[in-house]
Amino acid sequence: MPQKTPQPCALLFCSEQHLDVAQALARQCEQAGLAVHLCTEGLAQSEAVFQRARQSGHQPVLVVHGGGTLLNRSALSSTAADFESAWRSVCFTGAVIGQQAMTAMLPQGQGTVIFLGHASAAERLSGAAAYGAASAGLRSLAQSMAREGGPKGLHVAHVLLHGDMQGHGRPQAQDVAAACWQLHQQDPSTWTHELDLRPSHTPS
Repeated sequence: MPQKTPQPCALLFCSEQHLDVAQALARQCEQAGLAVHLCTEGLAQSEAVFQRARQSGHQPVLVVHGGGTLLNRSALSSTAADFESAWRSVCFTGAVIGQQAMTAMLPQGQGTVIFLGHASAAERLSGAAAYGAASAGLRSLAQSMAREGGPKGLHVAHVLLHGDMQGHGRPQAQDVAAACWQLHQQDPSTWTHELDLRPSHTPS
């Protein structure tokens, strides 16, 4: 009996901070015919989500990771636990989920991995020392994975999102989702590996 061709799917991993983006992207994926697995529990459930997708006859073609929560503490007031927690929720979780995504996609030689990061990875954000350090680590990780995965057909992209502790200056969720979908649709001849998204009124 011939095996069924796996159905393409999207796996979306997000913290509460990125839930609105993930939900908007899930709707866009479903409209395009992709099955969607949405996980808000991060690393704790990531392996189970990939396994559930396989058992459902799904093949990941898009994996998005958006972890971490902005913490309003300066470098001096941040504790060792703050730095470790931020690193684990942003960079370490991104590394594990990114590796799982690449492993699942490599046999097909195609797929998109998107890391939702923050502008603090590239520029100072007052009162976000631990989160900024973790975001910089995620950005470096995404660049490494892009260089490794690109020649093998995998599109790895990092998205810089702006916004302060209160959410001011943050792009609209549906617009971020649309940008992520455009990244997924890009031709390999013109892949974007980092995208800086900010509203027009955000200071440069």
